[in-house]
Amino acid sequence: MTLSVCKLEKVADGTVMKWLRYIWLWMVFTGMAVASSEVVEVEGITFPPSVTLSDGTVVNRTGAGLLRVGWIFKVYASAYYTESGTDAEASVTADIAKRLEIHYLRDFDAEDIVKAGNNALGDTLTDEELAAIRADVDTINEAYVDIRKGDVYTLTYVPGIGTTLELNGDEVVTIPGEAFGRQYFRIWLDPAMPYPDFRNQLLGL
Repeated sequence: MTLSVCKLEKVADGTVMKWLRYIWLWMVFTGMAVASSEVVEVEGITFPPSVTLSDGTVVNRTGAGLLRVGWIFKVYASAYYTESGTDAEASVTADIAKRLEIHYLRDFDAEDIVKAGNNALGDTLTDEELAAIRADVDTINEAYVDIRKGDVYTLTYVPGIGTTLELNGDEVVTIPGEAFGRQYFRIWLDPAMPYPDFRNQLLGL
């Protein structure tokens, strides 16, 4: 017995809707950023399409995503911003304004943050590159404090000023110069970082 055209259409529509629901659930489960208008939301945290920095420079969001370790350990939601008209990957080491927002989804001790950063720098930089910014790395490591779920660290680089670390909107420390900013952002954005899916989300790849 053959199905009528209407029945076939209903079957096809039902199959499409079922797969769309599967895709949506997968996006939510993996923490993929879902855009609503121009605002991106990750784990209930919204990221605007652009941010105006202290010197008046406007940086635009290239991407946002969730850092997940394993399948269930959610670490933080982040967004990366850079100047308009700049290739996202090239912007990482370019001498242009850039900003990384990190919204923590659980508590962490400062010691854990420092250890994770040091390990990431060891994975992404050569010994010579790391030695060149060692003193600056020590300075920013000393500035980290224990954080709680909901706290936000922001890392902003502005040419001529340097790299500023903020906690919940308050300045913690500024590292002057271009070299530190060029290398430190590679913790999250270098191809060698251990979570490439997260990196690609930040860069909009």
